Parts: sequence; C-alpha cells; structure tokens
Amino acid sequence: QSQIPKYRATDLVELNKALDCIRRGTPVVLKDCQILGDQSKGSSYPGVLAKWNYDYLCTAFNDDFKELHTMISLPEVNRFQPYDEDKNVFGSYYHVREPETERMSTSFSEYVQCARKWTDRRIMMQTPLMGQNVQTVANQHLVPQTRDHIGETVATDLNNDINWTWLHNEILSPCKFGGVFQVGMMCGERNSLIPAHYTGVESIIAQVAGRRKILLMNPSQSFQGLYPYPLAHTYDRYSMIDFDAPNYDNWPKFAEVKGQVCILEAGEVLYCPMWWWRHSQCLEDECISLEFSVHQGSRVRTIDMAKLPLGRTLETRLGRLETLKDMKKWLEIIGKAEEAEWINLSTPAGHKRIQMITSIRDEVDICLGAAQWQTFILQLIDCRLDPTPWLNVNFRDPLYLKDKPIHLPDTRTEIERKFPEFFYHRLKAEGYDVHRSPMSVFNPQHPDFIHKDTANYKQAQLQGRNQ
Repeated sequence: QSQIPKYRATDLVELNKALDCIRRGTPVVLKDCQILGDQSKGSSYPGVLAKWNYDYLCTAFNDDFKELHTMISLPEVNRFQPYDEDKNVFGSYYHVREPETERMSTSFSEYVQCARKWTDRRIMMQTPLMGQNVQTVANQHLVPQTRDHIGETVATDLNNDINWTWLHNEILSPCKFGGVFQVGMMCGERNSLIPAHYTGVESIIAQVAGRRKILLMNPSQSFQGLYPYPLAHTYDRYSMIDFDAPNYDNWPKFAEVKGQVCILEAGEVLYCPMWWWRHSQCLEDECISLEFSVHQGSRVRTIDMAKLPLGRTLETRLGRLETLKDMKKWLEIIGKAEEAEWINLSTPAGHKRIQMITSIRDEVDICLGAAQWQTFILQLIDCRLDPTPWLNVNFRDPLYLKDKPIHLPDTRTEIERKFPEFFYHRLKAEGYDVHRSPMSVFNPQHPDFIHKDTANYKQAQLQGRNQ
C-alpha cells in the first residue's frame, strides 16, 4: 500500500498539484478546504464542520422522518455487506438464502440510540440527503434538492453551511466536472467496515466528524485480483474476497493487488475517481461523512476506467441470449476462439450466436484497443461467474431449526450403548430434555433381566388381582 497524497487547499502551489491529480483521474486528499466550513481563527464561516455531531443531528433531523437507510450487522461482526434485493430471487443461480446484513429504516435519533446502546450488533447509516431534483442556491449554482420532510434545520445546513461556491469554482469547474446530482451521508461506529466495492460515478468524500480509513484500488486490477461478483449477483459491485481473511487458493491473484490508503480526518476531502475500488473503515465512535456524487462532465475516461463497465456490458449482452449457468462456458468459447466447434451456422440460433460473438469482440477492441478481446475475456471469467455456495454454508431454515444444532461428544458406557434406557436416565439426571427410548428387560444380557417364566407368573398374578 502507498499513501494517497494530501495537499493544502490554502496553498496555491499545493492546490494546483491536487487539481493535476484530479485531472489525471487519480485519488487525492485536500486539507483546509472550505467545502464544510472554514476553521481558521477568526473565520465568520464555520459551516457544518463546527456543529454537526450526533447530539446536534438528533435535534436537527425531523424525528417523525423514519426513512433514513440503516444496516445492521451479524452478532459480533463489524462488516456491513449491502445487497440488491431485486437480484436475490429465490431459486436463481446466485441466490443467497440469508444475506448477512439486515436493512432497516429509522429516524436519526433511533439510529443514535442503537449505536450507543447495542453491544452485540453494530449499526451503520448510509442514506441520501439531497438528490430528488435541482435547486438554485449559492450564487445561482445548481445543487440537488433536499429530501422532503427531512427536517428544516438539516435542510438549511445543507443549503447554507456547505460552501457550494468554493466547490464549484475551485474543483468542479477547473477539472471540467458536471454538477453535483446527489449528496449522501454515512454514519458509523468504531471499526464499522464496508468491504471493497466500486461505484460508476465521480465522488468527493468530505469528512465531517471522526476519522475514516479508506483504501482505494485502481480499476485496472478488477479482473486481475479483485474478483467482483457477477452482474446478476445480489452482491453486484462488491469483491468476492474477504480482505481480513483472504483465501489465496480460491483467489490466487489477490496477492498481487496494490492500493492507496489514507486516514481521512475531520475537515478533509477525498477525491475518489469513478470505477475505483474502495474499502473503508470508521476509526472513532462517532464518524460522519458526506459524499458528493458528481456528473462526469467533459472529462475523458481512461482505459483503466473502461474495464469494469465493459465487463458489465458483456455480461448483460450475453445474458440476453444464454442462461447464467451457460454464460461462463460461452465466454470461454469466445475467448479461446472455439465457436466453430459449438455453433451450427445453418440454424437461426447459431446465426444469433455468431452475431453476438462478433459484437462482443468488436466492443472489447473499441474500448481497449485492437486485438485485446482474447486477453480481456479470459480475465473476465477467471475464478468468476460460478455459483457462490460459501454464502449459504451457515443458512438455517427457520421451518426446521430454532437454533444451530449442538454436537456433543459420545460419552456413553458400554451398557448405555446396549441399553439406551440407562443413557436416558443419566441424561435426565443431568437436566437434558430427552424422549424415553423403549427397552426390553427380557434380553438375557440386560442387568435387570426378567426370565420369561417369571414374567408369565407375574402377569397371571396381576390378572388375578384385577378379577
């Protein structure tokens, strides 16, 4: 890992260096910028940086607004794995029977109450605050509109206490970005982690409170070590690798992946280029970030940035003609140029497949350069597009199991193995709730063996008494 460079926005030379990084499409951190407010001594513009914390936001948000998106982790787990519910269809090829992260809509005060009191589980908030339409504020700059019913105080802070003029004049306009079309807020506890994922938009992440560790990885490594889930998977846009415990047998090229890391302090701003992978972790009990999603504008996309959207396009195009189960097989056929052995050109289906194969190869060569289709397609299917059974290993069907079964060692004696009645009495004495097993005292090996003649005498004696 290398460090993401940090430059001071108050120094003209350093600001120009930061803008050069942004123009080249590489990550950079800006310190002392005025997007969230000016913290210099005697400043008349404190912004949201001076007042936004959990206690303030509990009063600023409308407490009746219970549509803030939160995630709940598994017990004693610090990772949050968002998923696409629309793609998690029962019986599908990539169906995950029990996603590890639960989702819930709450008010901000309810989120804070859970974050401060829960000890077994963790909770994290990722929710949009602005983005329904556009409105004109800050000297005629178009910015997203705040969500309805979110709270008058929060809406005022977003419109007036964020320096939209500085953001537009110092970053967006010089680097040929488009406008901001969405602003989201992330709140998390200490060690709360979002695993490696990518987004297809340009992002500017501003740290409001606390500290956050962010690892960024170049999209050129997407199919050479980061192994993204397939497009049709419910964990689409996330890496299949657990960075805390990587399985190098299943994902051998992950050992070659390199990234850039930074500790984002309160008041600092990180530029995260589109399609770059990010892996983030909160480092303090109260961590608040704002993420500005920005239109690409007239910026040119690099070849490295083209690989992920190209892979998604190929999976989409092939998925219209073939099943998910056959997708990897056909991409391998295309990559190895073996279609002549598999396709009957005299049939309509064969003609459609040849057209599809030609369009896929042309698409790759247009995006990545001539004669690149074979290398890219074989990288695209490497350790991908297979079922993901490890995600269902710990699934428990609620119709059959109330909890995980407990396996105890076999401590039965020889007598208890032959005659379960003795084992039954011992388990009852130890407090276990067990069902009685039938036994036969007529077995000659039983310690309380009853001879047949004796049994008949006792039975006749009982019948005589009843009469």
